[in-house]
Amino acid sequence: MALVTGTIVGTGQVVTIELPTARVPELPDFVVIDDDDELAGYDTSENKTKGMKISQLRAKINGVATPEAPVVSGADMELTVPAELDGLKQWDIPALAGLNYSLERVGPSSSSRYMSDWFETLSTGGFELTRDFDVLYSGERWIAHIYEYEGGNSTVPSPGAGQSDKGFKLIDSTYPLVPDDVGYTFNISGGSNKPVITLLALADTPDKAELPFETMINNNFQSTIQTKNGEFIYFKGQALTKVYMGKGDTLKLKKAEDGWYVIDFFGNYLVAGQPIAGYSTMLNTLIADGSLVRKDSYPRLWEAVQAMGDALIEDTLWLSSVDYQGCYSLGPEDDPDVFRIPALDGTVLRFLNQGRSLDTNGRTHQFPGGYQADGVGNFLPDPNFDKLLAGSSGGNDTAATFAPGGRPPNWPQIDDSKSIVGLKSETTMKNTGVLGLILT
Repeated sequence: MALVTGTIVGTGQVVTIELPTARVPELPDFVVIDDDDELAGYDTSENKTKGMKISQLRAKINGVATPEAPVVSGADMELTVPAELDGLKQWDIPALAGLNYSLERVGPSSSSRYMSDWFETLSTGGFELTRDFDVLYSGERWIAHIYEYEGGNSTVPSPGAGQSDKGFKLIDSTYPLVPDDVGYTFNISGGSNKPVITLLALADTPDKAELPFETMINNNFQSTIQTKNGEFIYFKGQALTKVYMGKGDTLKLKKAEDGWYVIDFFGNYLVAGQPIAGYSTMLNTLIADGSLVRKDSYPRLWEAVQAMGDALIEDTLWLSSVDYQGCYSLGPEDDPDVFRIPALDGTVLRFLNQGRSLDTNGRTHQFPGGYQADGVGNFLPDPNFDKLLAGSSGGNDTAATFAPGGRPPNWPQIDDSKSIVGLKSETTMKNTGVLGLILT
């Protein structure tokens, strides 16, 4: 109980009365605290006791915060400005407390990254825009790119995000990756070496980690990316333990529970071994001149050749006749480290007959790489062709041989040996000369 002294309005009488009171420990506890529940507080500026809702107290402490966990994609936190922040500069996001991050503002058609002096981070999580004109707009999208915890730890939260933010790491020789390599882009620059890079074991690799490789400069030979413990790289519809990179290639691998998946690439991975035409040699090509090449210098080409069936033959057969020299060969028996590429020089490519009976001249090796000599098809001669072949008793035929009208215009001249005068040594079509190349 408490004694309260007061004056009765109207009579001016001073009275003292007893009022019941309760100390805080004597009050019943809240079972559920809702946003519209109220607390008492003293407003010092107005010298009054006032009530406040729970929601007002929370907003005062945290600001108008985003209490629920935002959408997180790897090490990116995707955020949408709530309506109540429209026109304001501060955004309280407790989920960002203790993290270092950069900000990206996503517009309707483009995005812009915020310079570090365009915003200040809040110790309770979130940020405040610093430029005078800069405010938040309801419904717009932001991305917080988280790059480390505070305190100097360089580990990206959720390390499987696949963010390559450590820069480039040079590899110039055979190298086994270590866990700290995750986050680098690997610049393979082997020079005259033939680098073999061994991936991390899946068990030693953060979930969803991405490993990007490139071979842009200073590579004389192809490089090898291989797995550990017989694990697989899933690529080209196959489960592989090795993938080979040519010059100027790129390859990005992503870890999954069952192996490594190729999610991006550039290079001749899908077309190695196929012929093309060019005015000069290009990156990752060889002139198709029948040369011997080393298997460890062109492992991707050799891998493709081994799957070519009857287009890969014994070297003795290749050397025996031009009929087989459009094929690949296994190379000499006394040198298992090399194989032979096709000799396409001086020939043109023709699609195989495949049972259509359009190619009636035939070829000795009825498979890709089989050679076919030139030939002249049958034709219907002029009715006077027998006289042309007979010639005249004086040697070469004359106009008198033909009746009436003499030799037809542009008719070939036949001498006494029955040879056609003035023709070429082979049958050709109009053409432009280019180099025959093999993609490696």
